[in-house]
Amino acid sequence: MEKRSCWQGWLNAEVYQEFVEHWPIYAWLNRDLAAGADLETARRVLDLGSGTGATAAACLRRMRPEARLVGIDGSAEMVGVARSRVRDERALFVVADARAVGEAVRNRFDRIVANASFWLLPRTAKFYAALGALSEPDALLTFNVPAEEVAGEVVRPHAFQVALGRRLRGRHMSFARPTVALHPERLEERLGVHGFRLEKRESLVYKGRQRELIELMAIPAMTARLAPGLSAEERQAAVAEAAAAVDPGEEVEVPWVVFGFRRSGAGELRTR
Repeated sequence: MEKRSCWQGWLNAEVYQEFVEHWPIYAWLNRDLAAGADLETARRVLDLGSGTGATAAACLRRMRPEARLVGIDGSAEMVGVARSRVRDERALFVVADARAVGEAVRNRFDRIVANASFWLLPRTAKFYAALGALSEPDALLTFNVPAEEVAGEVVRPHAFQVALGRRLRGRHMSFARPTVALHPERLEERLGVHGFRLEKRESLVYKGRQRELIELMAIPAMTARLAPGLSAEERQAAVAEAAAAVDPGEEVEVPWVVFGFRRSGAGELRTR
């Protein structure tokens, strides 16, 4: 039986979309991602982990009238919101787990983007092979990752993160923060097998208020990843207690890392 994703369900989709509309961090990330993906010359764009369509909308604003975009997400509810909000004939949204992207999507793409999702996607040989098979020669793969999820990055936790960790541990003694999800050298090696070469790695710093981090954790899936052994009610109670223990108006900086991989050109691929 296939494991149910913590991102499924209408509550996740609704709270997530409400956060995206009210707080600026995702719009900020989407603008940067779209600007760095060279979309003005793109023909076909694949949006991995497309969520409720905010990244797709940012990309479509830069794409040519004849270009096309396919968004894929494992949550039917997220895709439902995306279809209702992104009314652009150039866009198509597909419900499919990233593990099956090779079967769910048939076209080849010259751009693949993933905003605030790549480190959550399966890091399997099958997934990387699918990225290679779906990419045209010279295709550009662009994605961003919170610096705290990247091995080798030194990130100081914010007061709310510390407070939340304490309260989750108080409710579940086996609670432990997940280890970093992405190891750059390992990623380069695995993508390199399929013709991708690292073209850029850039650091970004988002500046906001601690209140935004608190509201982000109101999305059920965010705490489900941190403490899967607790009920949704227990996790949200921990969020409320942690929020009460910190200053929501405190300024915070959230570092991100942007990666850009270029697939080998046609000539290079023929000689491999």
